[in-house]
Amino acid sequence: MGLYPTLTWAPAGGAIAGVTAIHGEAGNLPLRDGQVDVCTARHMLYHVADPLVALSEFRRITRPGGAVAVTVNHDRTCHRTHQLVAAHASRYGITPPDGMINRTVTSDTLPDMMQDVFGNTTIETHDNALVFDRPGPLIAFAEALFTFCGIAPDSPHRVQILADITTEIEQWFTAHPNQLWRDSKGYSIATATITG
Repeated sequence: MGLYPTLTWAPAGGAIAGVTAIHGEAGNLPLRDGQVDVCTARHMLYHVADPLVALSEFRRITRPGGAVAVTVNHDRTCHRTHQLVAAHASRYGITPPDGMINRTVTSDTLPDMMQDVFGNTTIETHDNALVFDRPGPLIAFAEALFTFCGIAPDSPHRVQILADITTEIEQWFTAHPNQLWRDSKGYSIATATITG
């Protein structure tokens, strides 16, 4: 899986008064024990090689009485659009790369992981969907999934794959007037309070 994702933050307009940006790895955060009041990890835990190591770091840096909140998607989230992109990529011999996403981290597995590290965990689950009423936004979303499906930015097939997907999506909306393209996108939020 490579290195842990790094934590970086840069405001769009430059520095913000009272805010300090830091850079670090999820499995080895450059913070002291108990240094933060609240630690959030939103839709990133499935991008680390060892989620339990990252969760242990979140616990370490959060003060007693503080909170850790972790959000992850349900298994097979956005499956419909992902499958559309993957099918077109496969026509050009492209397969999804191994290790881009740790598939052991989902709404189903997060509660046990959190329980192992924190003990007391509250789970809040949301069953939602992305809904598209016209081709443009769906085409843009499909293109955003290219990397996850193995279509690199410099792929010689990228332009043609996007054209093929655009045609298929436009044809779908033409064939299904007044219908919406729905793609399941549920997620869970796990919250733990740090005890002594």
